[in-house]
Amino acid sequence: MDRVGSSKTHKVDVRVLSATNADLKFESAEGRFRSDLLFRLNTVELHIPPLRERKEDIPLLAAHFLKQYAQRYRKPVSGFDSASLRKMLDHPWPGNVRELDHATERAVLMSTGEQVQAGDLGLESEHAGLARIEDLSLEEVENLLIKKALARHSGNISHAADALGFEPQRPSIVACKSMASDPHTQPVSHLAANAPERRIKLNFDTRILLMTLLNQPAGCCHR
Repeated sequence: MDRVGSSKTHKVDVRVLSATNADLKFESAEGRFRSDLLFRLNTVELHIPPLRERKEDIPLLAAHFLKQYAQRYRKPVSGFDSASLRKMLDHPWPGNVRELDHATERAVLMSTGEQVQAGDLGLESEHAGLARIEDLSLEEVENLLIKKALARHSGNISHAADALGFEPQRPSIVACKSMASDPHTQPVSHLAANAPERRIKLNFDTRILLMTLLNQPAGCCHR
């Protein structure tokens, strides 16, 4: 290698270990990662699955971290009770091993006995929902996101649409009674029920208004 500004070449003997959670071949094909750098780095490639796909490693890793932090903080914690082990096995671990490391450290600090209890881990129940989202259909995920956006913005359609990256069409005013009385317009509940069979394409405003109306008493809903 040549140092910047130097004419002398230095010989070096190094090993480079790199890690990423991105698909570098795809990123290189898309022009977001230099292909020449990929060819230089990609001598031996090891694929390590996420922690949620190798649950058998969780007890071993947790025991290692437990011993490490028990010594560091001088606490007489020797293991995990059955409930805490089950909690760890059921957790999706979106933060992988780093999250397990931090959870174990917290458990050691919070523990008041010789065994870590489930509450010491501080694993929120909402994380379980993140694991189940993979089992939802695209439509269910879309509806879930719309409902959450509406809740965050107190039912304001425009703000919810902006938060989700949609550009709602204006004007968007739906009068339930008018739609129900118009012979050329189906009632809202009937339209929503038959939408999948008729493959009706609804804009964002219409979708969230339908969802809102179906969860409210009959009446008029205005933007």
